[in-house]
Amino acid sequence: MVTTNHQAAVTGDEVELAVIQARALARQRQEQREAQRKRMHARVAGLLCGKRTGPVVARYAMKQVAKWRNKQLCSRDFIDAWTELLKHPKRAAALLREDSPRAVRLRQNTPFASYLGPRDK
Repeated sequence: MVTTNHQAAVTGDEVELAVIQARALARQRQEQREAQRKRMHARVAGLLCGKRTGPVVARYAMKQVAKWRNKQLCSRDFIDAWTELLKHPKRAAALLREDSPRAVRLRQNTPFASYLGPRDK
């Protein structure tokens, strides 16, 4: 690299460090987004467990999943997973509170968007 008196050469180690720091920051931001999604879905899980609210929320979510299917708005994997889960609202509620890879994945594509705030979707 050509340098002047006012410029310092960037070493390979400095570039590597910058890349590592950028990746760490990206992971941290992703973890923050997932933590927010989990908090918001915990509220939905509470609604799903409610005697009065559970059936209403589950019915709404089933309509959303049907819309995904009919308009091909979502992958078949998500449609099938949510269709099965919503047959058992308390199981769906339990999954929404989990830290499992499956729960993380399903919270990223949720039929409960209208129950979440704009930043939580």
